[in-house]
Amino acid sequence: MEDKSKSDLIQNLEDAGCSPKVVEEFLSCCGSKKTKEQLRVLSCQRQKLLDNVHKCEKQIGCLDYLVYKLKRDEFDDGKN
Repeated sequence: MEDKSKSDLIQNLEDAGCSPKVVEEFLSCCGSKKTKEQLRVLSCQRQKLLDNVHKCEKQIGCLDYLVYKLKRDEFDDGKN
């Protein structure tokens, strides 16, 4: 792998949130053409990111519920 494409690959992995350990693991498979192993590494990183998205969605849902309750309580207080 030439230096430019290797540095582009590393940058892409870092931009995807890969830790230095994951980058190293992925790169160690490049020379030996272990495509299945590379796909496994990428799949694990994708799942990690997806888990974070779901966690954030749950947190947003909790905040939305609190906003809803506050607005509802404010509206109910205004009726009396």
